[in-house]
Formats: sequence, structure tokens, C-alpha cells
Amino acid sequence: MEEDIQQIKTNIENYIISSQKYNIKKENIQIELKKIGGFSNFNYMGIIKDISTNEIIEHIFYREFGSKFGPLSDSVNHEQESKITNFLAEKEYGPKLLFEVKDKFTISEFLINTKSLPEEKYFDKNIIEQLLTILNYFTSFSYIYKYQITDNNIKLKPIKDNSSNDNKISLSKNQYEKCVGDIYDKGRDIFKKFSEQFKQKYTKEKSPEEWNDVELIQNYIDNFKNVYNENFPSKGFLVINHNDVFSSNILYREKDEKIFLIDHEYFILSLPGNDIAYYLAETFFNIEPEYLCKLDRINFDEIFEFYKNFIHKFIESNKFIEKEEFGKEFIEMIKTKEYFIKLMNITNLYIFIWAVGNVDFCKWEKEGVKEFFFAHARDRIKFYLLGMKAIQQLKNN
Repeated sequence: MEEDIQQIKTNIENYIISSQKYNIKKENIQIELKKIGGFSNFNYMGIIKDISTNEIIEHIFYREFGSKFGPLSDSVNHEQESKITNFLAEKEYGPKLLFEVKDKFTISEFLINTKSLPEEKYFDKNIIEQLLTILNYFTSFSYIYKYQITDNNIKLKPIKDNSSNDNKISLSKNQYEKCVGDIYDKGRDIFKKFSEQFKQKYTKEKSPEEWNDVELIQNYIDNFKNVYNENFPSKGFLVINHNDVFSSNILYREKDEKIFLIDHEYFILSLPGNDIAYYLAETFFNIEPEYLCKLDRINFDEIFEFYKNFIHKFIESNKFIEKEEFGKEFIEMIKTKEYFIKLMNITNLYIFIWAVGNVDFCKWEKEGVKEFFFAHARDRIKFYLLGMKAIQQLKNN
């Protein structure tokens, strides 16, 4: 799918005219577009001018849905995503949704003077406190679901607290089924093709490092469901999670040190604390301008302190869980460091199988380039192994 720039400008013109916010004739509308990075969609910052006065009348964020990016895109629900966007905007935790055409595109407020959260702010106390508040608010958008897993099948039952209302989002998709089902199946099939091409061209003797990496990834594909089940509790409670909390999806405004959360298309039911574990895991990777993995910096004791603050807020907001069957047991479990590290493991396994589902042998073969998705899959397993080592140390102590 290629962007049609003229169509994008027409869509923005239709927004300006239909919104009736400005007394401007169509022929006086001038639109400048600036491409903004994004894996899944076509994103632009739009500057809207009135050429009769040469004034900028609005900045907007235009997002045309591509849904083209690998095995995560199949179950994207943009209608529900828009609802989430509105929830966050009401609290000024995210930009306002201004205009949309169902399953085609959205136009949102462009937050002037913001940028992706810079690395030096990842562990800033003020930023972390804001993020924990936003993520806890996010968990309130849907009912909480009690679950039990048997033979890789999960059964869900929504439970309601006294504050539940009809405005909540009803969900069926959950991270467990996504990982051991759809994403796993696609990742396994894609890597099989990659592996076959690799083995046709390379030998263990001439390419020992590459062979080790391929065999490492293959081993975790072959045993993925068992490994995932070792980390995902067999029963408990699921809440709605953003599921893509990393620096590019957190906008930072320097003048007042305020952050905003964006890009909610991968929201899903998952374990409490999944989003803060995801965020903390992502601080050890740089994606752009070049890929960098910083696993030597991981200290589970230090980052566990951030998680504890989140889970305290979550428990205070959801005390009714304790009244449910195995509720007290679950609440005690989610307070522990072992549970937190397993959340990190789940994050790494989830991104591992997603990355595997996007490997491309042709790109991998480029001289001097270790293809991003292949390298990322390998490094996610290395991160996972550090987590398993930390859990074993906890048990030994």
C-alpha cells in the first residue's frame, strides 16, 4: 500500500471544512505534510495554513492505517482504539481525536513542542510517577477478567467492581492466546523458510556464529509454548494493557515536564504490570537511528522498585479482586520480584516471537548487516535467559 499524498490532503481539507472551526474557504487552505516514522501505519504531521492571511491555523497528526506489519496486525480494532484515545484525552494524558473515517484514517491534535521521551528521562522520578498514573488509569478502561489455563487454552470470565459502567471496553483478545496461537504459528512458519534458505547457503564450519544464533532461535521456537507457560501463571486476573509502551509512544513536553501516551492499536488483555514491565524492558534497547542492545546494564533489583510503585497503585484501585476465588493468592503473587521478572520474561518472549515473524533472509544477507528482526529475536532470548538466571538466584537465596 502506497500513500496517496493528494488524497491525504483532501482528507485533511474535509476535516477542516466539516469541523466548521475556522471561517476559511476551501481554496485558501494550504497543507504541508511532514512524514513521521511508524512501523504499522502512515503517519504525518500536517501544518494547515490560510493562504489569504499566511497564518498557521492548526497543526494536526494524520494517521492512515496500514496494518501491514507482520503477525500483530490482524486483530487491530481501530474503533476501540479511538475510544481509548478519547478516554486519555479527557484526563490530558494523550492528544484529542479530532476526526476519523472508520478503518481508514484518524486526525488527532498535534502536541506542539513535544518529542519522543529522551533516554536521559527514562528513569526520571517525575516521568516515572506520571507514567505509573497513566498506566493504572489505562487498566480501568475494561472489565477485569478472571482466567484459567488448561492445555494451552484459556477461559475468561469478566468480573465487575462497584464502579463498573457501560462505558467500559469489552474485550476478547488476550496476550496469552495471541502468543501461543496466532503470532507463534506465523513466526514458526516464517522462520522455517528463513532457516531452510540459511542452511542451503551456510555451513557450521564457515559460519559458526550465525549457526549458533539460528540454532538458539530455533530451539526457542520449538519449545516456545512450554517456555511461555513456565512464566505465565496458570490462573489469575487479566486487565487491559497498552502493550506497546516504549519511548516513541511516550511524548515528552520539556517546558512543563509532562508526558502523553499515544498509539494504542495493540491494546490487549494481559497480566497486571505488563505495561510497566514492557516499558522497563524497552529501556535496554535503542531502535533508531541504529539498533543497540544494552543487556549489560540490566539490574533487576533497581528496576523492581519502579514496578513495586505501580503494583501498589493497582492493588489500591482494585481491592475487590481479593474477594474473588484465588484473589488473595494472586494479589500476594503480583507483589513479588519473581512475578515481576516473569513479566519481563513474558515481554521478551512476546517480542521474540513477533520479531521472528518478520525476519527476511534477503535483508539478513546484505553485506555487513545483521537484519534487525533476526538480531532482535536473538537478543530477546539473551534477555530472557538473564531473567531466568535471576529467578534461579532468588530461589537459591
